[in-house]
Amino acid sequence: AEGDMLAAMGLRYGSDEAIDFAVEIQKTLAVEAYRASVYLAKDRGSFPIFEARREENNPFILRLKEAAPDMYADMVKYGRRNIACLTIAPTGTTSLMTQTTSGIEPVFLPVYKRRRKVNPNDQNVHIDFVDESGDSYEEFIVFHHKFAEWMRVNGYDTSKHYTSEEIDRIVAESPYYKATSNDIDWLAKIRMQGQVQKWVDHSISVTVNLPSDVSEELVGRLY
Repeated sequence: AEGDMLAAMGLRYGSDEAIDFAVEIQKTLAVEAYRASVYLAKDRGSFPIFEARREENNPFILRLKEAAPDMYADMVKYGRRNIACLTIAPTGTTSLMTQTTSGIEPVFLPVYKRRRKVNPNDQNVHIDFVDESGDSYEEFIVFHHKFAEWMRVNGYDTSKHYTSEEIDRIVAESPYYKATSNDIDWLAKIRMQGQVQKWVDHSISVTVNLPSDVSEELVGRLY
C-alpha cells in the first residue's frame, strides 16, 4: 500500500520527499523486524546455522548495525530466529483483496471506466456504447478504493455520474494527481526502488509501465 500511504501523507509518489519518506519507513521496518527476530532467538534459540562471523562484512547487516547498534550487539550474542525477514513482492492479488495499491507501486489509475452488456429492451436501461456486433453496453465509472475515500472526506459524492472533465478536475485536486503508473518519472521509480531495497534482505519487485513508442536509450537507462 505504498502508493496509498504516500497519498494519505500528502506526498506525491516519485518526488524526492516521497522517496526519502518511503526509505525511512522501510528502514524502520527492517530494524524492528530484525529486533523482533532477535527477541525470539533469546527465547527459543537462533536458526541452526547462524554465525555472526559469517555476516560481519555483509552490507545489509552493517547498515542495521549502524542504525541500531544495541540490536546488533544482541544479535551477535543471541543470534536471530529468522534467516531473512523482509520482501516486497508485486502483491497484485493481495492488493485486490485489501483494496490498496500493490507493493511499493503507485496507484495504476484512480478512476477508470468499465462497460457491462445490457439488454436494450429492458426498462430504464442506459446505453452508452454499441459494438460492431450490435451488442449494447452501459458505461460506469470505477474509483480506486482509497481515492473514493479521499473523495468522501472532501465532500464529493461517489455515486454521482461525473463527466470526464469533472473527473479530471477532481483528480487534479487529489494527492493522486500526477502520481499514477503512467504519470510518474520512470527513472524516479527506479531510484526509489534502489534506495528502498537497501533495507530489504530478500527479493523486491516493481513494474515499470512504458509506452509502446519508448526509445531503446530510455530502456537502457532504466536497466
